[in-house]
Amino acid sequence: MRAMTDAAVALFSEEGYSAVSTRRIADRAGCSETLLFRYFGDKHGLLMAVCNGLWDEGRPERTGASEFQTVQEYLEYFFLAELRDLKRVAPSLRVVIAALINDPDMSADFDQKHDAAAERVAKELRQFQDTGAISPDVDVNALANAIEQLGFAVGFFLQLIFERPEAELTAIAVSVAAALSQGLQANAAQPLLEPRRRKALAAVLGARESLDGIVELLGDAELTGGGSSRNGSPGSDRSRA
Repeated sequence: MRAMTDAAVALFSEEGYSAVSTRRIADRAGCSETLLFRYFGDKHGLLMAVCNGLWDEGRPERTGASEFQTVQEYLEYFFLAELRDLKRVAPSLRVVIAALINDPDMSADFDQKHDAAAERVAKELRQFQDTGAISPDVDVNALANAIEQLGFAVGFFLQLIFERPEAELTAIAVSVAAALSQGLQANAAQPLLEPRRRKALAAVLGARESLDGIVELLGDAELTGGGSSRNGSPGSDRSRA
């Protein structure tokens, strides 16, 4: 099964989802097409398996909040781990993102996995809130959702699409973690952000706004008939960022 999903990712990346047949995937994987159908049902089932692999294998078990002394340490670890894990599954991730805009089933599945990932972050943050490290009036669920989205935006767009240097991405992760942790402290005074930290946050927010604009344009094109077909171009992107 792993050989078949790896072959599918390679071919989809090179030629696009619609241009690749299940026979070619099976040949590249060194197995029969019948075996592919037995495991995955059809090509769409194979694509869904690639999507599932992003979360099951691309995001291994991470260190829990109890292993960190402060919220800042945990958030810094989370953002850096997100960068590392998304980079490791970059080929599969590009294939999945290209398919999301034209595949409602995959979009729904991706949304569910995002929600599950956000809930895991919320569970960790509640431990800090229970100890008083996070103000009790903070909506931990909303915060976790934003953190998970932000980590994906930086990891996918800034790292894989815009190919920003690793040092810059690390600086953004550290700066955002520091800024968020300060704002979450109970009864904490809010100092002005340092220029470097303001610049890092501005870069992240700019990437988020660009993503929203791309998704809106793709949605408008779909409604007006200007978008791709269900098996459309691999260049169409959609993200939960």
